[in-house]
Amino acid sequence: MQKVIHFVHHDQIGGGTTVILQHLKHYAARYDTWVIHGGDGPLAQACREMGIHEISVSIDTKLKLPFGFISLIVWLRRLQPDLLILHGQWGGSLGSLAGSVTGVPRMIYIAHWVAFYTDWDVFRAIRNYIAEWIPVRLCHRTVLLCASNYYQYLLRHFPFEGKQVILSNMIDLGRVPEPPATETIRRQHGWQPDVVHVVCVSRLATQKRIDWLLQSWRIVQDRGVNARLWIVGGGELESEMHKLAHTLGLEKSCAFLGAQANGIEFLQAADIVAMSTLYETNSVVPMEAMACGRPVVANDSDGVRGTFTDGREGFLVPPADTAQFAERLLTLIGDPALRQKMGAQGKVRAQYYAADKVLDRYVALYDQELASVTRIS
Repeated sequence: MQKVIHFVHHDQIGGGTTVILQHLKHYAARYDTWVIHGGDGPLAQACREMGIHEISVSIDTKLKLPFGFISLIVWLRRLQPDLLILHGQWGGSLGSLAGSVTGVPRMIYIAHWVAFYTDWDVFRAIRNYIAEWIPVRLCHRTVLLCASNYYQYLLRHFPFEGKQVILSNMIDLGRVPEPPATETIRRQHGWQPDVVHVVCVSRLATQKRIDWLLQSWRIVQDRGVNARLWIVGGGELESEMHKLAHTLGLEKSCAFLGAQANGIEFLQAADIVAMSTLYETNSVVPMEAMACGRPVVANDSDGVRGTFTDGREGFLVPPADTAQFAERLLTLIGDPALRQKMGAQGKVRAQYYAADKVLDRYVALYDQELASVTRIS
């Protein structure tokens, strides 16, 4: 069996780790699979449970970085992988440099977290350009998760040289909760059957623009409709968003439920899913919402547009247009038949992102690169 190593610089709770775990569950047994990671979180724990070789290197903080990078080089020299798969911004730049130094024959960079979306000052723009340029230049293939990401690289004249491929994120349809789980969520949180429940599952971070959602919800509330907004998630802006909701007078129609272990259970329990993010690489939330048969109202932003069709599985709204966002929510709140129709169409669309189908495309890419190693040897 050919040896394949996955490298991610920080093993932590989040969507990126969830996606990597889906990869490993699908094809780890196909190769002699190893995972090298910084930190020690859910990815390492899952690897131990699945019997996958995992190695922790001290690369998850800036202070540890020089020592961790040397340790990474030592491990790559020792293990001599046939293929090195690099996940995320810092995993891509650090891993591709280490892989080049140690002579790894084939490297693939999966751009889970495109850095360009945080180019809001000169320092970040330069740093992000360098961090993305290194893996794109050094790796044999670059995987981008959607057309919007690809366009961001093209704008910056990156040296793709025909090495790029677009492969989306995926969802495990087996994780969609059964009806009893929906009833449990509604009962636990006192959700009334005669109320339309709008759910947002999101980190409370600058990127997610929950402030826009709250401003939209003030418009919805002022219309006097029988609906409630539930925000599921935690983050650095949690206190600030609570204060904003209070300032807007939303206490009676909006509630924060904090971070939850299984956000998809709340999507399944919802009547409508709301997503006010400013940018994503390739968001899984609308995919999961569609798999649950729920219509989506979302900002027409990178990493969301293309996931579903405006007016079919939900509505796409220009970012920052809080009035139109509110109107789209009000349309769905007032039209149960439309919610049902869009939800049914979403279930069909979700099949496109089924993990087995998407990950088979990744396996085909890996096998193609590994075949090149065989020919060289």
